[in-house]
Amino acid sequence: MAFNLVTEPWIPVLRCNGRAERVGIRAALAEAGSIRQIAASNPMDNVALLRFLSSYARGGGARCCLP
Repeated sequence: MAFNLVTEPWIPVLRCNGRAERVGIRAALAEAGSIRQIAASNPMDNVALLRFLSSYARGGGARCCLP
């Protein structure tokens, strides 16, 4: 069984409405306006995830996963 990082939920986020959940790369980028913050338990993980999503979006990886 394969785990698809683009679609499977694995990034912990806190929504603007206060709900905590996990999202995949596609949802994190497509729904960025409704996400208040990355909610990893370690602050360094937050920084790493933000850098990863930023480089993924700028590097063209987002073209394959956004509608």
